[in-house]
Amino acid sequence: METSNTSLRTMIPVFMLLTLIILPVSVHAHVTPSIRLISFKDAVRKIVQGGDLRLRRVTINDKQATQMKAFGNWDLLEENYNFIIKYDENHSLSRVVVQLKEYSRHGTIVIAVGMNSEGKVVNAFVTDVQNEVLQWIQPLLQDNFMQRFKGADTNMSPTTVLEGINNVMTRSYAKRIANAVKRSTQLFEVVFK
Repeated sequence: METSNTSLRTMIPVFMLLTLIILPVSVHAHVTPSIRLISFKDAVRKIVQGGDLRLRRVTINDKQATQMKAFGNWDLLEENYNFIIKYDENHSLSRVVVQLKEYSRHGTIVIAVGMNSEGKVVNAFVTDVQNEVLQWIQPLLQDNFMQRFKGADTNMSPTTVLEGINNVMTRSYAKRIANAVKRSTQLFEVVFK
């Protein structure tokens, strides 16, 4: 019995040492700097084009969380959202801009989505991406991919915007972006309707 205890006492420090060496290397493999493609402020300017703007901070309550989960494409990693709201001359909601994050194992994609008073997309921008992800998103941005979302709402099928995208990784990230745009319209519906 002493032999197995000695062996175990020797193995534990060796295992801990290996863990300390290997873990940082494996974690570091997918930690890359974030690249800002357009500031959120500039994206808001392009979407709302001036006017009376207000910030509305929303914390998702249990009822709203249940509604969002029912859509089937939410993981609810975040419960707080900031909306930039533009009001018209009659003090009615004219435009809403929200910033959402889409997480992947290669890094985060941040998008800003602007919607009209009916919750239909008027414009969308990828604002930030991890360096590693940029190689797969760059072809989408060069092809004006974000313009495909104009007029989209909660009924949008993310697969309809994937036409003509053949690279597997680019297609995967296009689908993630499409999901984030769709989630934006769903979030609008839950918060504003």
